[in-house]
Amino acid sequence: MKSAAAEDDEEAGAIFLIILEGMVYAVGAIFFAAAAFLTYQWYTGEAVPFASAFNAELSAKEFEMKPTKKMAITPDEFRT
Repeated sequence: MKSAAAEDDEEAGAIFLIILEGMVYAVGAIFFAAAAFLTYQWYTGEAVPFASAFNAELSAKEFEMKPTKKMAITPDEFRT
């Protein structure tokens, strides 16, 4: 024979899992909607946010690495 407390614990656990599952579906739906929106913009030829950051061409001067400075190795030396 089950006690009333055991049944309440099982119901609380089931409710927690249902809420958790709903949160997972909600986050998945948000990501899917964002991906569908960006895909639609790309397909119709509109500007896609952040796409210019991936296609940016750098000039030779911009691409060139800056000269490195000598850094202190030990922690007892402080830079100001």
